[in-house]
Amino acid sequence: MAHILHLAPDGTGKTARLLAVLRALTKAKRKEMPKVWVLLATGRQALSFRQRLIELDEDVPAYFNIEFFNFYSLNARLLNIAGTPVRRLNNLTRYGLLRRLLAQMLAADQLPYFHRIADTRGFVAIVAELIDELKQAKVDGDEFAAAARNQKDEELALIYRRYQDTLRQSDLADVEGEGWLALAKLGERRDIALNVDLLLVDGYDQFTIVQAQMLAALSRAIPNVHISLTGQPSACADALPHRSALARDRLDSAFEDAGIDLAKETIEPIDAERAADLVQLGERIFRELPAASGGDAIKLIEMPSPAAEVKSVLRKIKRQLLDGVIPDDILVALRDWNRYAPHFELVRAEFNLPLLLHDERDLHEAPVIAVLSDLLEMAPRFRRRDLLDVLRSPYIDAGLDAESIDLLDRISVERQFLGGDASDWLEIVALAGRPANQDSDDADFTVLTAEQREGLFSRLSAFFNGLKPAERADVPAYVDWLDNLLGADPLADSTQEQSQVSATGFSLNVLERARRHGQDQEQIMRRDIMALSGLRRILRDLSASDDVLRATFGGAAQIDWRQFWSDLKYALETTTVEPRDRSRAGQVLVTTAAEGRGLTHRHVYILGLAESLFPAEVSEDPLYLDSEREVLQARGIPLATQAERIDDQGLFYELISLAQESLTLSRPTFQAGKEWIASHLWRAVRRVYPHLAPETGTVGAVVPPEESASAPETLLAVAAQLNGVDSNKARSAFQIKNWLLHDTETAAQWQRIEAGRRVELGRL
Repeated sequence: MAHILHLAPDGTGKTARLLAVLRALTKAKRKEMPKVWVLLATGRQALSFRQRLIELDEDVPAYFNIEFFNFYSLNARLLNIAGTPVRRLNNLTRYGLLRRLLAQMLAADQLPYFHRIADTRGFVAIVAELIDELKQAKVDGDEFAAAARNQKDEELALIYRRYQDTLRQSDLADVEGEGWLALAKLGERRDIALNVDLLLVDGYDQFTIVQAQMLAALSRAIPNVHISLTGQPSACADALPHRSALARDRLDSAFEDAGIDLAKETIEPIDAERAADLVQLGERIFRELPAASGGDAIKLIEMPSPAAEVKSVLRKIKRQLLDGVIPDDILVALRDWNRYAPHFELVRAEFNLPLLLHDERDLHEAPVIAVLSDLLEMAPRFRRRDLLDVLRSPYIDAGLDAESIDLLDRISVERQFLGGDASDWLEIVALAGRPANQDSDDADFTVLTAEQREGLFSRLSAFFNGLKPAERADVPAYVDWLDNLLGADPLADSTQEQSQVSATGFSLNVLERARRHGQDQEQIMRRDIMALSGLRRILRDLSASDDVLRATFGGAAQIDWRQFWSDLKYALETTTVEPRDRSRAGQVLVTTAAEGRGLTHRHVYILGLAESLFPAEVSEDPLYLDSEREVLQARGIPLATQAERIDDQGLFYELISLAQESLTLSRPTFQAGKEWIASHLWRAVRRVYPHLAPETGTVGAVVPPEESASAPETLLAVAAQLNGVDSNKARSAFQIKNWLLHDTETAAQWQRIEAGRRVELGRL
């Protein structure tokens, strides 16, 4: 048996070592087809591992009997093998269950300490987070209650026990509790993993107590377990990220308690594969050492705003691509996804770049979802400008053509109508159909023909009626109503999930419009369809959640629209849409800092190295301050402090270690007109290489023509130089002409410049 913990700095061969172990086993037991489990931290790491496995050996065109997991999918797999699967709570059901429990306890006067906030959405969310922490630390309700020393502790312990009792009584489990069940089942039956020949664990920088114990329990049944973890040479041990050190301690403790020897093996870094400047940065950063020389492999960018920062980074990426760098060799990591991703979406199209945004924005921020939310929020009073904006949205088919919407706009302006309910809107349409009295103030008003009035009145009436939900209904009825509004997907086939849309129900045909709107821009269409698919999944989850909660708590089947809409909005705000197609072949990968971990690339870009961006600003836990958590730790409740939970310094160390040839760091310099202070991570890099001069930019500056990455930028740069006095700079514009002609739009505009300004060009 071989149970080995492989230690090495990030980006220096840990994954390659595990791939070599897998290759050796499959070659040695090729006829037996050994069973292999691979445990990886993220979906992107799983894709990368698969790709590297395929490229590992040309003599082996395919590998069989290999399964990929994260800890949560592994828990479910183990319970299925044992024949004891559980009903896992989705997030919506769990939120509803906690809310019902808190309402019952509040009504029974069991929460005097929290009675003012117990029925708020925020309190439900923070209690759910605390329960997750307790379960990850393998603390049960009785242990937490025994450690209680004040009323707050006692009430939180009571909530936790009631929550756990409800799950047990209803045969339910949350994702963390499923890990408890799988761990217990492994203790009872080793045979559920006995047929596995090899377990590989890669890409993790931390393990919860339950996860560490799970690996130890699996090692009793699986003969070969290989785990990789960030390590440092002894001379640099003080630079080891805190989370990695804690993960190593937890593994040692879990394996020792299980009576299993976990051998340590240090992987010697192959520095020849990395630029020497990058190796030196990893060895020196966060350590009190003299400044280093060199640094040519590291570039720094300072721009006034995140938008300018994104453009500057993408110009460099486009230059690399035009110079022959393969898109698959470039990684862009973002710590603040919601702030930066919209800029990447816009500039991706402007610069005509092959970018894959791995993790789209929060679902409620997707344009098509935002339009639907705005429309549903309007009722019952529709403000003039808001309604007209929605009617003109390319996502909405309100049954009114552009001419009818323009008429509605005109008559509402003329009558100074600012908005109202449906009857008010219909009234101004009716008034516009009456002949104007020449002697009155109405003489200059638009008068609709009978046909115009009837058509506008009937279509607008149908629109308002179709948008009116039932005041009270059961959840499936509201789900069906919203499904009707979305309409059918015209391209859906029998293999795709398709909601049952009523033939008589009012529809905005949003899915059809999203397909049509994105025909010329496939990326936009994919984004919109993905968001609408996410909305439909939420609707199905709401319906399933309602069934579970009514079976658990009973109560009336019907709810009012406000409650349903509140639950739906919460779900939209807490759901992130992930693309179904994760393949990045031929594309530059733009992803979150967390998803980028473990993905070695030749060229790495890290944005947002300013205070509150990277490292992210983290507020104190609203339930327990760090000082209170330290007290609980002394009582045997291992709740991590803020520093232990959020280790952006360790995350940054992992990211800079991914770069093999070049590393580019950028930051914004101004926020709301004030200086934006550089983060300590940026300053740590500058301490290692103080002589590096950042590339800077100013607001409104024209990009030099040789650096322009789009037709508008090129035309502006050329115009600025043609109007200048430096003929050498003007001539430099001609030197990039052939480079620009790869883009047809740029070529056409360039021809217009040559034709329109022949005299000026000839003079130069």
